[in-house]
Amino acid sequence: MSSDHDHPIRTRCQNCEAELKGPYCSACGQKDFDFHQSFGHVLHEAVETWFHFDGSFFRGFYDLLFRPGAMTKEFNEGKRARHVPPLRFYLVVSVLFFLLIPPHDAAQGAVIVDDEDRAELLASGLTAGPGGTAPEPGTVEREVEERVRQFVQDPSLFWNAFLGALPKTLLACLPLFALITRVLYRRGGLHYLQHLILSVHLHTFVFLWWLVAFGWVKVIGLWSDSIADLAGLAAAIYVFYYFYATLRRVFGGSRLRILLKGTFVGACYTLVLTFAMGVTVVVAGLLA
Repeated sequence: MSSDHDHPIRTRCQNCEAELKGPYCSACGQKDFDFHQSFGHVLHEAVETWFHFDGSFFRGFYDLLFRPGAMTKEFNEGKRARHVPPLRFYLVVSVLFFLLIPPHDAAQGAVIVDDEDRAELLASGLTAGPGGTAPEPGTVEREVEERVRQFVQDPSLFWNAFLGALPKTLLACLPLFALITRVLYRRGGLHYLQHLILSVHLHTFVFLWWLVAFGWVKVIGLWSDSIADLAGLAAAIYVFYYFYATLRRVFGGSRLRILLKGTFVGACYTLVLTFAMGVTVVVAGLLA
C-alpha cells in the first residue's frame, strides 16, 4: 500500500500556484506536503529518494553557503521542487566532509612512542586477569588511567576514534537544536518538523563551510601564511554572521531581538554539544 496520500491537501501548489488534482503538481512536479506527520515517515521518504540527483543538488551548494536561511525559508513555505531533500543533502555533505578533511591534524605534534614503551603500556593492566577472570577491584580505574596515558603519548589513536564517533554524535544533536528553537520561537507558527529542517540546513552549512574554508586557507597558505590567517579569521566571522542572518530570515524580528535570542540559542546548543562531545570523547577513548 502506498504511503502517498491519494488526494492533495491544498487546492494549489505552494511552489508555482498551479491547481492541484493529485498529490503531485502537474506543472512543476512538486509533491503536496503536510508537516503534520511523523519524523519516521519523512525519513522513509528521504531514503526512497536518496539516489535521485539533479541540478538542484549542486545549486544547493551556492544557496546554502551564500544565501543564509533562504533554503530553509523557501522549503518551509512549500517551494521545495528546486531544493534537495534536507536530510539527503546533510548526509552527502557530511560524508564528503569526513572523506576530504585530513583525519588527524592534531597528531602531527604527537610524541613518538617506541615499541618497548608501547608494549609496556599495553601490558600495564588493559587486559583481564589471568585465565580470563573478572578484573580485580581498581582494575577499571587503572585501565582508564593507562588509556589516557596512551592517548597523551600518541594522540592519533584517540583522534581517529573520536572522528569515527563524531558523525553519530552530530546526527543525534540535530533534533536537540530543533527542540531549542521550537521552544524559544514557539510563537513563530512553525511546526517542530520545520525547526528540524532549519537544524539540518545549519549543520549541513557547517560541514560545507568547513570544506570550502579549509580548502581556501590551505591554498592561500601556499602563497602567504599571514594572508591565510586573515582568510581563516574572515571565514570564522562569516559563520557568526550566517547564523544570525539565518535566524532573522526564518523567524523575522528586529536585529536586536535576533541578536539576543540567537545568542541564547547558541549558548544552549553549545552546552548540549559540549556534553555530547564529552560523552563521545569518553566512549571513543574507552573503545579505541
